[in-house]
Amino acid sequence: MSAVDITHGFTREAVEALSHQKAEPDWVRQKRLDAWDVFERMPWPSMQEEEWRKTDVRGLKLQRLASFTEPNGAAQGGDLPAEISASGDVAERGGLVIQRDSMTVSNQLQEELRRQGVVFCDLDAAVRDYPELVRRYFQTCVPVDFNRFSALHNSFWSGGSFVYVPKGADVTLPLQASFWASKPGAAMFPHTLVIADRDSRVTYIDQ
Repeated sequence: MSAVDITHGFTREAVEALSHQKAEPDWVRQKRLDAWDVFERMPWPSMQEEEWRKTDVRGLKLQRLASFTEPNGAAQGGDLPAEISASGDVAERGGLVIQRDSMTVSNQLQEELRRQGVVFCDLDAAVRDYPELVRRYFQTCVPVDFNRFSALHNSFWSGGSFVYVPKGADVTLPLQASFWASKPGAAMFPHTLVIADRDSRVTYIDQ
């Protein structure tokens, strides 16, 4: 399927097209489809609910948004927003992941941390390279049916960040993920998964 097949609309077919485009394993595709089934049967949050009493979502026109958007070219040098390039010096970070719209454009991790067994990359790459770890912990913190937004997110997540810090490791420099929406009407669904083993320490910055 071409990229244009997955750029608009929130449907079961769009979920399948997104997973196909990413060449995901069957278990990831099934989790997306299961989340979509939850999304379809759940109502939108209501202002009658305590945590939503100050937020009216009735004006949200979901079908006007793009469910997946590809960046125009690589986000490098002057192409990066000032607030990202100013804080994105990898020399002052243990690692840096940059996502533009729905796709990751940069994955960096200091070699010393890599030698210690630390992993820091986007979640799409983690599904491919560390499937056992991702499968064990994915969707275990926030339930898919927490609300309709969490179900939608778990249907259309893309990019995001994945952190794994092995037992006893001390990551002294922060790991930072920066997410940049550059196109009007783009819906972004970065998913963050942080796994810190026993007696480890890490600082994670989400920008």
